[in-house]
Parts: sequence; structure tokens; C-alpha cells
Amino acid sequence: RCESLTALPDLSALTALKELNLCYCESLTAVPDLSALTALEELDLGWCRVGDGVGHLRSLTRLRRLNLPCTRTTDGALVQLRDLGALESLNLDSCLISDGGLSVCQSLRQLRALDVSDTRVGNPGLEHLAALPQLRSLNLSFTLVTDQGMQCLKGLASLKRLVLDTRLLTDHGLASLRPLSGLTHLDLFGATIS
Repeated sequence: RCESLTALPDLSALTALKELNLCYCESLTAVPDLSALTALEELDLGWCRVGDGVGHLRSLTRLRRLNLPCTRTTDGALVQLRDLGALESLNLDSCLISDGGLSVCQSLRQLRALDVSDTRVGNPGLEHLAALPQLRSLNLSFTLVTDQGMQCLKGLASLKRLVLDTRLLTDHGLASLRPLSGLTHLDLFGATIS
């Protein structure tokens, strides 16, 4: 933890840097200029208070893993990340996003893991996931997704892991998941099923 870090020193000379972990740097309130770090593949800003500053990351086109839980990221900032075409994993747990923010998924065709737990994402947001043929892991815990939204998931043939910790899901929604024959992990904790 780097609780007293309020700003990063200039890292522009570290052009070979592939991973940067700033997780729990809670005093960091702005995303530093990382545009010189063109080799960066993994970035963890979890629990930093950077909010909408993540739009500055759009130049990091080699980024494969972006971890943003509890960063106060909103829909407006999220759509600015559409140029991150190499992104394979995106964690937005507890961010301030909703259905509109997930429109960015249409540009992130390499995405294999998506966590939108504890957000305002609902059924309309799931329609954007149809553009993700390689999606293998999806966390929808504590979202506004209902039985109707499960219909949007049935075309995700590569899905292996699905977390649906929500009281808004019933037997009817669960039946919609039958086409997902490759599913190896299904978490229904909290669902209203018989």
C-alpha cells in the first residue's frame, strides 16, 4: 500500500515497463501521464480515487489487463477506452458505470474477462456483450440484471465462468443459460431459484 502517494514521479524513461501496480494508492486522485509507457500490458489502479481520469489511458494500446475496481470510473470515462483493442481483462467492480458505459465492449473484441459487479449495469447493458466472442469470464454480481438479461448471454459460446450473485434471478432466467454448454463455473449465490 502506498497510502501517502498523491502523485507519481516521472516514469517516462521506463519505456520497457510491462506491469504497473498502483493498487490501494488511495491518495492518488488523478491518473498520471503514462503515455510514454508504450510497452505497458498490465495496469492496476484498484482503489485509487482516479475517477474519470482513466480516459488518459487510451494511448496505451498494448494494454491487455486493466484493473479499475472502486476507482469511481463513470460511463463517460469508460467509452474513452474504446481504442484499447488488445485488452483481454477489464475489472470495473464497484465503479459508477451503467448500461451506456458497456457500449465500449463493442470495440474490445479481445476481451476474455469482464467484471462489472456492484455497478448499475442492467439488462440493456448486456446487449453490448454480444460483440465479445472470446469472453470466458463474466461477473454480474450485485447488478440490476434480471431473468430477461440472461437472454443476452446465451450466444456467448466461449463463456466458462459466470457469477450471478443477484436476488433478481429466478429459475426462468437460469433456463436461458442452457445453450452455454462450455460453462464450467456458475455462481448463483443469492439467486431466487428453487
